[in-house]
Amino acid sequence: KGMLAQYFIGDLVTPEQKASALAAAAAAKGAANGVVTITANGTAVAVNGVAAAAANGVVAAAAATNGGVVAAGELVALDPRKKIAFKLAEKIELSHNVRLFRFALQSEQHKFGLPVGKHVFLYASIGGETVMRPYTPTSQDKDLGHFDLVVKVYRANEHPKFPEGGKMSQHLDSMAVGDTIDVKGPVGHFVYEGRGKYTLNRKPAFSKSISLIAGGTGITPCWQVIRTVTDDPEDTTEVSCSAKSACCAVLFQTCNNPLHTNMSLNGVYQAADTSRHEQACLS
Repeated sequence: KGMLAQYFIGDLVTPEQKASALAAAAAAKGAANGVVTITANGTAVAVNGVAAAAANGVVAAAAATNGGVVAAGELVALDPRKKIAFKLAEKIELSHNVRLFRFALQSEQHKFGLPVGKHVFLYASIGGETVMRPYTPTSQDKDLGHFDLVVKVYRANEHPKFPEGGKMSQHLDSMAVGDTIDVKGPVGHFVYEGRGKYTLNRKPAFSKSISLIAGGTGITPCWQVIRTVTDDPEDTTEVSCSAKSACCAVLFQTCNNPLHTNMSLNGVYQAADTSRHEQACLS
C-alpha cells in the first residue's frame, strides 16, 4: 500500500462529490407533486418529480467539486468522473518552441472548475496508443468561457536522451483550431484556499510562508499559487519560488508580470539559476 501511494492520482468519487450527489437527489425528491424548479441558463429542471439535466451542465446549490466549492448557479466545465472534449479556439506562438493553447468551454458562462494547486489530465490517441499527460492551466477560474495552457513543445530528435520528443506537446502543436482534446480532472492532493489556508489530502492546514520549487515547465502549478496570493491584497503569505527555465520568462511576460507591482504588498519571490529576464520578472 505504501509503494502504491506515490501513484495515487485522486479518488474516483470524493466525499464531497458523494455529499453533492445526495443533496441533488434530495432536491429531486422534493420536486415531486407538481413542483417546478428552473434555474438560470437551463441548469436544473424538475417537473412532477422528473429531473432533467441540461446539456451545458447541471448545478447543485452549494455543491462541492473535488476540493473546490461551487456556488449556486455556477456552471462548471470539468467533471472528475469522466473525460470531456474541449475544442481548441486559439493557438498563439509565444516563442520558437512555446505555445499558448486556448480551449473553449461549454459556454461563455462556464468556469473551468479547477481548485488552485490541482491539475488535469489530457488524453489523446497518438501513434495507435492512448497518451495521458498532466497539465496545469495558466488561466484562472474567474476567466470564464475558456482555459489556457502554456506548453513548451519538445520536438523529436532535439535531445539525444529523448529521440521521440514530447508526444503530447507535439500533438498539441499539430492541432488545428476546431480540433478537440479530452480532459479529466480535477486531480491532486494540494489545494491552496487563500490567505495561508490550504488542504493536503483533504486535511486543513495553515502556513505563513510557502516555498515552491518549479522545475522547467513545472512552473505552472506554482504560478497558480503565486497568482492567487498576489491577486488578494489581504493575503500576506510569503512565497519563495525557485525556477529554472526559459519557459518561465515567457510565461511571466505573457501574463503581464503581475508580480512586479504587487511585490511589496504580497510577499517575497526569489529565482535561482534564471536568466536576467526571469530575474526581472520575479524581483
